[in-house]
Parts: sequence; structure tokens; C-alpha cells
Amino acid sequence: MENIDVSNSDLQDFPGSFFLGFARVQIRSFEFGINDEENVLNYLQFFECNGCSRLDPEHHVSAVANQDVFTDAIESQNLSAAAFYDVKNPPVLQLEPGKRLRCIRGHDLLEAAHRYLPPGERWWYTKLYRDDIPKHLEDNIRQNYSISEPASDEIIFRSILLRDSSLERAEANFGSSADYHYVKQVNQNPALRSALKRLARYRGLWRTFTYRKLEYIVSPRCDEEIVHYLTQIYEIWSRLFPGENASLVDALSVELVEGRMPKYSLDDRSTIEDGMRNGLLFPGLESNRDGVLEGLLAVSGRILSLTLLFRDAICLGPPARAMREILPIPRGQTIKAVFLRNWRDWNGKVVIQVSETKFEDISLGPQAENAESMVALATLSQLWLTALRYHLNPRLGRPKKTHNVQPLLEIQGKGVLQQTAKALGLNSGHPPIRDPNLPAFQHVTAVLSGAPDGNSDRRVASWLSKRFQPTITRLNGEEAPFSPNLASDRETQRSSYRSGRPLQREYQHDRQFLFFRSIFYPQESPRSFPTSFAIMRDFFISFFGQPQLPEQLRENSRGLSSPVAEEMSIPVPSRPPSAQPSGGSRYTSAEPHESSVLQNQSSLVQPQQSPGEFHLTSMVSLPPHPEMDSYEWQQDVLLAPGFEEHDSMAPMAKKNKILRLADAKDILSDWFQAIPNRGAIVVLYLFQTHEYIKFHKQAHDIIRSYLDDLVTGRQYYLLALNDDILITVEIEHATDVAIDCGLLFVGNNEAFFPGDKSKDLTRGISQTQLDEHFQL
Repeated sequence: MENIDVSNSDLQDFPGSFFLGFARVQIRSFEFGINDEENVLNYLQFFECNGCSRLDPEHHVSAVANQDVFTDAIESQNLSAAAFYDVKNPPVLQLEPGKRLRCIRGHDLLEAAHRYLPPGERWWYTKLYRDDIPKHLEDNIRQNYSISEPASDEIIFRSILLRDSSLERAEANFGSSADYHYVKQVNQNPALRSALKRLARYRGLWRTFTYRKLEYIVSPRCDEEIVHYLTQIYEIWSRLFPGENASLVDALSVELVEGRMPKYSLDDRSTIEDGMRNGLLFPGLESNRDGVLEGLLAVSGRILSLTLLFRDAICLGPPARAMREILPIPRGQTIKAVFLRNWRDWNGKVVIQVSETKFEDISLGPQAENAESMVALATLSQLWLTALRYHLNPRLGRPKKTHNVQPLLEIQGKGVLQQTAKALGLNSGHPPIRDPNLPAFQHVTAVLSGAPDGNSDRRVASWLSKRFQPTITRLNGEEAPFSPNLASDRETQRSSYRSGRPLQREYQHDRQFLFFRSIFYPQESPRSFPTSFAIMRDFFISFFGQPQLPEQLRENSRGLSSPVAEEMSIPVPSRPPSAQPSGGSRYTSAEPHESSVLQNQSSLVQPQQSPGEFHLTSMVSLPPHPEMDSYEWQQDVLLAPGFEEHDSMAPMAKKNKILRLADAKDILSDWFQAIPNRGAIVVLYLFQTHEYIKFHKQAHDIIRSYLDDLVTGRQYYLLALNDDILITVEIEHATDVAIDCGLLFVGNNEAFFPGDKSKDLTRGISQTQLDEHFQL
């Protein structure tokens, strides 16, 4: 055996003089005294939330070994002393039966690990010292390792989410009764708790969490909207880091990407690409970095996080209070549930507010399936927009000559909100105020005159209201004369924020666009950075989503801002006729309903024919795919042979309509003939609805996540071609089959069958027809 020379007396007061090395030691081989049970439970909570990382230097334990015991152990294993200085891969130290190492640092951690780890895995990374180490050096080692720090708010709360019965046991860990109150409210709300629980394993999302921030998501009484936001967060991060990969989401990387809008901003896109390539983003991710990068760039709005949720929820508070004032919300109920119950009977029309004082009735004709519920949700969305126009409390920034008029704006907004509620068909129970300005001026005159209890002469207030209209910012009765920019290259239009409260100057500008048509206007090509309205729009969609609307309403909504601008001779920035996916999906590849509020492809697609007919039509030259913006079109986008043309390529990882004027037979024929050009691409062919999704072959996790979502709920099923026969593919093998074959057929159990003329899905093909085609 090799001995370590410690004869130099100058080293006797240095712990390294007694250091034997590193080893992996079975936990049963340690002996230690009485444990601090509270500290053990803290470690258990940490392990349950973050896993048990034995190689983390912060979790190393220290022990002393009798020199003879140590010598016998390494000789019996035929090891050398030098082997124990391998920090990255230390040897296993096996002691003889009855022999123990005395733990001098980390025994509470070892006890927690013994309870957490399964049999066969109960070993720990240990620093070994000789047992003749002086006591003052042993105390120094022990004191440099704090094992009594209480668990943080985020660790305790995440543990509560993951362990259903742990709230009462953890009550003592709360700093105040208010903290416990809000945690208890969340814990007793199944929807909120479930949505938060899905994010519990993504520790990097929780870096700013404190118990008090739960007040922001509980107090507004907007449970459905908060859950929608949380679902958007989960959709983003679970697609990027599914399953066990959740541990790779670190706090710094989340901080660097949250709020970024790669679909709007070239600067944001470049920042994300650089961070992924130089390893700054997600440094623990070793494989599939290209796939994660592709997923990040595919996020259609902001890259959401819990930090953004808490900031945005603060902004949602004042509008929510205004909504609760016009219609009282009983205890235990939400704004959405109560307002929908008070929506008057539907008469086949929908009211769209196009300006502060202008409303349009749109007849929907024959009632579409679920039209009443869709119109009711769209109506409620418009009322929320009214609340946002008056009750969002902006930041002042650096005040100049103008002063903040927000308090008066909120007083005025109460009357406007009541008027809008009546116009949209919501029975608030309050008589509408004829002049919404009157309460604000009544307040002003009461303050100036010192009237008791804020009362003032109504006639004086009315006189002031008529003569001093400019004192309060009021939107006029005309529709905004131009379309809002979502992205810009001008520094003056750069948004000052990515979440939370806008600056007052931004808010005053963006208010004119907080109407239904502008909010659901299609996404434009990216420029250097997003505008403040892009942030405001995404704020709204994050909470309220994009409503599914009947076709008549979508048709009426197409290009609504352009005629107004043309009439006033104001140029309108050109935009593709596409929109973000309806339903509020953050991922362009995640949305099962491709139609959006403002989508219009009628100029690109010829008149529909019967789904069962196969006619070869003449090919025409197509412009770039309407879902493909000009920047993305120049990037690493692959051609899906047969499904698209070179001059009309669709974006990757997104469900797209097949715009080629070709039937299914011709599409498949062209695909199989183009073997040299399709080796790097995977296509999911939704044959019944004439749609497709294409991926890079190396985007393994993105493909798997998309397929998992497709088969959830049993709506979709998967087929692959094997010796000219379509066979069913189980989900556990689907990703590998898709990558091997390059083409996977996706069927919809709810789609039409030949002969059902009530659902014409534009040249789709049934599975029976598909089987017959391959058997010919």
C-alpha cells in the first residue's frame, strides 16, 4: 500500500494533511449521532423536488476512518491510495462487517438519503479523513458546512404540490398566517393546484417564488384565466424538456429567455441562438440542443414563465376588481362563471365592439355547432378588453409635462364598463350611466369645493364635463385609423417591458387598439424587436386565449382594419393572411385547429371538391406559404416533397394546410419518388383533413412530444406503411417509426367518412380509400 507523507510539522494544522481521498460509501457503513428531524425533512423535500444529486459538491459528506480499517479495506479490494484522489470517478470503499466510518459532516443529509433512495442505490460521495485529525480541524470542517438552513419558500411549496398530504405537516414552516392562508387557498383549489403541480419539477421556473405571490393569482377570482396561463407555461417547457429532462431547466437560462418573442423579434431570435450555441443557455443539456433551439424559436408569443405570470397577474388585479364591481361575484365562484350565467339569451347574432362608442351586429345565419358558447366567450373577452382600456395601472416612467390621469380614467371606466356590458348583452344589474365622464368630473368638483363625503352639485359637474372633455383621456368613437405594429425596427417603438405594467405613454397609445379586431389580428413578419402592443396583445392571449369562432365571424373579421385605413388614405403595413393558432396554443405545432380568427387563404385554394373525388388539377405558382414569414422562409426549412413546392414551403413543426392543387394519390406518389430529397425530414400526414406537419429528423423530442399530444384523448391514431400495407403504430414506438420511415399517417377518429357531405374537408381521403390506393 502507498502511504501519504504527513511528516512535515508545518502541515499538521491543515485539514489536507489528514485527507485520505474521495470514495463512494454505502450509507449503512456510517455511524452518527442523533439527527435533527426537521433538517432531515427539509432534505427530503429538496430531494423530492429536485432529485438526489450525490455528485453535487454541495452535498458531499465528510467522515473519518481508522487508518488500519482503511488500509485493510483498500488492500482487500486491491486498490491503491492514489485511486482515492480521482474526484470524478472515486472507487467504492467496502468495509468489513462491523466496521464503520464516523460521519463528521452531513449526517442529516445521509439520513434523508437513506429514506429517499431505493435499496441498491444507498451510497454517497464521501470525503475521507484520518481519525487522528485534531479536534479543532474537525470542528472547522463541520462548521464550514451548514446543514441547518431552513428550506426556501419554493422548496416547501413545490413539496406540498408533489405530496398531497404535506400541507398540515409543513404549516410550521410558514413565516406568517397570511402565507399559510394563500397556500391553503391554492391547495384547496383543484384546478389551480393541478396546474401548478405540473410545473413543480421545473425548478428553474420558481426562482422568484414567494408565498405572498400566490395572492396575485388567488385574489382576482380569475381561476380559469390563471389556469390557462399556467397551461401555456407547461406547454412550452414540457415540449422542450419532457419527463426527466425537467431537471435541466436552470434558473439562469429561464431568466435569459423568459419574455423573449422569437416570432416577432430578430434580436430575441439571435440572442436565443447564440445562447444555445455557446452553452450559456441550459448548460446541463448535452444532447438534442438543436431540437430544443428549434422548439424555443417555434414559440409563437412570449416565452412564458412563472415570473411573468406573477407580474402579469398584478396587472390583471385592477381590471378584475372593476369587473367584480359591475357584477358581484359570490364567494367561491369566478368572474367567468358568473358573467356567462348572466349573458342574455342568444338571438343568432354577435355584437362586435369596433370603437369606444361603435358596435356592429353580425348575423351568424344557421346556428353552427357550439356557436352560442363560442360567442358568449368572445363577448366576455370584449368586456375584459374594456376593463383593460380603463383600469390597467401603468408606470409613470419619467414624468414630463403631462400628469397621471389614471385615477380619473378608472372612475370614468366604471361607467364605460357598464355601458359596454349592456351593449354586449351582459346583464350586470346596474343601470347604465348616460355620460361616463360625469362621475369623474363630479369627483373633481367635490375635491375642489371640499364638499362633505365627496358630494357635489351634479349640475356643476355636468357643466364641467361638457367643457373640459380634454382633461380626461377618452377614446373617440372612431375605429383606430391604422393597424397596430407588432414588431418594429425603430428604436422609439421598442417596448419598455416584457411583462407587468406598461409605461403610461405606451398604455395611452395602445388603448386605441384594445378591441376585438386588433387583438386577434394576424402575426406579422419579425423585425428587430416587439412593440408594446405586441406585449399587451400577448398578455391578453396568455390569460384569455384566442376564442374559437364560427366561420361567419371569422370571415367578417378578415382584414377589418385595412378598409378603414384605405378610406383615410393611410398606408397599412403588409401582413400575411395568417394568424396565431386559435385556442391560445404557444406552439405552432401543438394546435389541433389550424383555422384562426383572421386566417384567409381563399385566394390560394381553388373551389373545394368532394373528399372522395380525385382529380388532377393544373399546377399554379404559389407565393410563400401564408404561415411562413419572410425571415423564417430563408432559414433552415426543409422541403416536404409532394406536400409543398419550393416557392411555398411551410414552417417546421407546425400543422399546415396542403396548398398544392393535387390530390392525396399525387402527393404520396411525389413523396415516394423523391427519395434523395427527403432523408432529413419527417412528415406527419393528416390524410383525412389534408394537412401535414414536418420536422427535422434530429428533433427527436419535439416529434415525440407532438405525437404524445396527438394521441392524448384517443382522438387521433397513427399508421405506417409496411410492405404496401397500413399498420397501426403504438405510441411507444411511434417516434422511432416516424424517424425510420420519414412518413407517418395520422387518422382522426372524429373525422368524416365518405358519403358524409356535411363536413367537406378539402380533398381529404378516408382510411379505406388510402388502403385501396396502396393495394392497387
